[in-house]
Formats: sequence, structure tokens, C-alpha cells
Amino acid sequence: MTQRLRDEVKRLSARISELADERQELVAETTDLTDELDTAREQLRAARHETRWLRAQARDAGLYRLAAASAPRDTRRPPPTCVGELLEQITDGSALPHLFFTIEDHDTVYELSDSRKEGLWVTRAWEALLALNDYARYQFDNPGSGLGFHSYLRETPDGYQVIPVKRLASQESDYVRNRGKLNEKRLFRVPTEVDPSGRVPMYAHIKLDTEYGICPRLYFYPHLGPGTTNRVYVGYLGRHLPVQQSN
Repeated sequence: MTQRLRDEVKRLSARISELADERQELVAETTDLTDELDTAREQLRAARHETRWLRAQARDAGLYRLAAASAPRDTRRPPPTCVGELLEQITDGSALPHLFFTIEDHDTVYELSDSRKEGLWVTRAWEALLALNDYARYQFDNPGSGLGFHSYLRETPDGYQVIPVKRLASQESDYVRNRGKLNEKRLFRVPTEVDPSGRVPMYAHIKLDTEYGICPRLYFYPHLGPGTTNRVYVGYLGRHLPVQQSN
């Protein structure tokens, strides 16, 4: 009886420790989401101010009909709300013309379905893809800039989509890159004009979540500039890849 009570106390203590860790992660995630919400509200406030200012300028210039006109209907497809819609939009070749998707196993993407966080992951994946597509567009518009994706996110150029720079991991750890099995998990398919072997290591990735568990990641490989294919290749979208060597 005493041993059973000791075992139960040990189990409950371990569970309390796990819940404390989960609480800490949720507090950190809530802080991040609050910061992003505040940023979005400020952007909305600035956009509304700019709209009012532009309408006033049009009236002052005597363009009364233009000042009173409503914006034309947005003909772009709405952003995806589920994994199925996300896959449809990223593979049809029209929504993101500067990206090329080489994801071989769509099951890794569908694994993100049917989760309470599916909407969050899809939204963040879509935002990341829009930012990567606009990063490639920025390189076209500003040839010779030599701006890496990290610097692009920090500079936040006007007219281009970005994401919070803290979501980007530009590199994997030395441990991951120097362990054969772990490194192999980061080798993803590309066209042979990018690499004759048809595969390249993709270490740069975007974090779609920070909580333990599936914790999705999006891996990409920019191939931009003179003598390249001028595309960004997306090789993986799915649960967090392993970072520990298994026997």
C-alpha cells in the first residue's frame, strides 16, 4: 500500500511538472500572439488613416467622384482555411508564381489536419509562403541587392509581404548537420538544374508553432540571382523533424 502511494505521488509529481512546462509554453505563445495582434491592429489603423488621407487629397484635387468611389471587388482567391485548401492553392501554380513545391509526401502535410490548431498552422504556413513569394519578387525588382531572407524580414520593405523574423530559423544546429541520419532528413527534392543529384540540404525553415508535439515546420531553399532558376523551393511542410539521433 505504501509503495503504491509513493508511485502515485511520483506519477502526479511528474504530471505536475509536465503541466507546468505546458503552461509556460502557452504563456509564451499567448504573448507572441498578443504581440502579433497588436501589430496587426496598428497596421489596420495606419491603413485606415492612409485611406482617409488619400480620399481627402482626391477631394482637394477636385476628384470628387474618385474620392467617393468604393474599391473594386478583390478578385484574388481567399486565403486557405484548412490543409486541403492550402495544398490546392500551393500546387495549382497560379497563386504563388515564384515558388516551386517539391514536397514528395503530401501525407506529412495532411497530418496537420483535424487538430485544434489546424487553422493557426494553415494561416501561418500561408503567411510564410506569401512572404517567400514576395521575397523572390523583391529580388526581381531589386537585382543585385544581395538581401538574404532574414535581412528582408527585418527591413520590411513597403509593398512586400513579410512575417515576424522570430519565426525564421536560418540554419540547423551543428549537431543536426553533422549527424548522417538527421542530416538526411533535411535532404529534399529539387529539379536537376538546381543540383544534378536532384536533392539539396534545406536547413532554413519557418516555425509555424512552438508548442511540443507536432510543432510544424516549413523548409525552403532560395535559388535566386544570376545563373539560377530564380525560384524558392519548398521541400517540406509537416511535423517537427527529429533533432535527436535514434539507434
